[in-house]
Formats: sequence, C-alpha cells, structure tokens
Amino acid sequence: MLWNGKNVPNDDPKKSKKQFGPKTGDPEKFETWEEFWNAWVNQIQFMIKHTAENYNLLEQLYFLSLGVTTKLGTLIIIIFGF
Repeated sequence: MLWNGKNVPNDDPKKSKKQFGPKTGDPEKFETWEEFWNAWVNQIQFMIKHTAENYNLLEQLYFLSLGVTTKLGTLIIIIFGF
C-alpha cells in the first residue's frame, strides 16, 4: 500500500513502479508515526474513491446494456428488480 502511490513491485518491468495513487513519500524515510499515518490515510482514501468510481462506472455500463439511459429508469429497475 505504501510504495509512494506506485504499483506493488513485481517481476514485470513494464508494470512495476507505475504511479497509480497519490505520492505520499518513502515510508522507510518517515521519522514519525504521524507521517506514516497520514500517508496511509491518504492512500486508503484514494483507494476507496477509486474503487467507488469504478463500481459506479460498471453499474452504469450494466444498466446501459439493459437499455436504460436515465436515472429514473435506473431507479425503476432498482425498486422493481427488472
């Protein structure tokens, strides 16, 4: 989680160390608990936001695949289970 917002290091040089999240610093250089905590909270907030945005996008694509293009239509499907 705390690789300064980069992907987890792995064996694929194309994928490793790409910037994905916020830059929060090198955890090995943190001098206080607060520095670590603030970096961790920043990364977690980013991951939650990113996950929610992806979920919402997938949900919209699902409803579009059903032919629903309005929020009212989406609400009707959710309420009545169509």
